[in-house]
Amino acid sequence: MQLQYLRIGSISTTHGLDGKLKIHPTISDLSVALEIPHVYLLRKGSYECFDVEHISRIKSELLLKMKGIDDIETSRRYIGTEVYVDRDELEPLEEDEYYIPDLLGLSVVTDDGKTLGKINDVIETGANDVYSVRMENGKDVLIPAIHDCILDVDIDGGKMTVHLLPGLIDEENK
Repeated sequence: MQLQYLRIGSISTTHGLDGKLKIHPTISDLSVALEIPHVYLLRKGSYECFDVEHISRIKSELLLKMKGIDDIETSRRYIGTEVYVDRDELEPLEEDEYYIPDLLGLSVVTDDGKTLGKINDVIETGANDVYSVRMENGKDVLIPAIHDCILDVDIDGGKMTVHLLPGLIDEENK
């Protein structure tokens, strides 16, 4: 099931003296976060909303300046805090595009009705993503995120239907 808020990372450290914070991202496409008007910090079980003064990319991290946080002492209080964005404030995804956190934990069933396991990781290879599915026997099977293999993704229903190409699962892993 899709949650209203999408986790984009966690605050790793401060940056400078004027309240900027570095975010270690949990999303692969950092550009989705570059035009957001608000961030939601999860603290003590509830979301606290902050207006974004500035957000940019620095190498593989995000640099965030929130309105009202103007010094290093105040910003230090947020180190380790998880950072979320409201899905309604993001650009809509294209067809067959998904956020990785939405895929993790999906039940995977084959096109002949057999339960394969649950997605426990998404590996980004450049050409196409690969879904790591943990089977009941504790072993992982890797399924390429291509149309020949991925038949249906139902985020709200918590299920992905796949077609296993020959060789994806060897006899000892069945």
